[in-house]
Amino acid sequence: METAFPSALVDNYQHLTSTMPNHVKDRHVAAAATAIGATVIVTSNIRDFRALPPTLSAVTPDTLFQRLWAENADLVRTAIQRQARTLIKPELTPDMIVERLQITMPGFARLWREGEKSSA
Repeated sequence: METAFPSALVDNYQHLTSTMPNHVKDRHVAAAATAIGATVIVTSNIRDFRALPPTLSAVTPDTLFQRLWAENADLVRTAIQRQARTLIKPELTPDMIVERLQITMPGFARLWREGEKSSA
């Protein structure tokens, strides 16, 4: 991860860890997010992020993508189409990508299908 996303590394957050109100095993995540001024943590583990500082919230990937779709469906559609063009083993269409996301992001997958029907 450090090689792929070097700018995502967060330092100097440890002093905040013990002050985070969320689940003890995930306090380092909230502390790192707070240290860099993030406002949202994207996680499928919402349960351990119910209690957070007032400047920070947690959303699921499904919620995030539904919000992004509502804000700019064309931009999301373009990003997924672009991703599909880069996949060669296996080759996947945008619909196939979203079908795979259906398991963890059913709300977004529904919006995608509805959007594709209306644009056809």
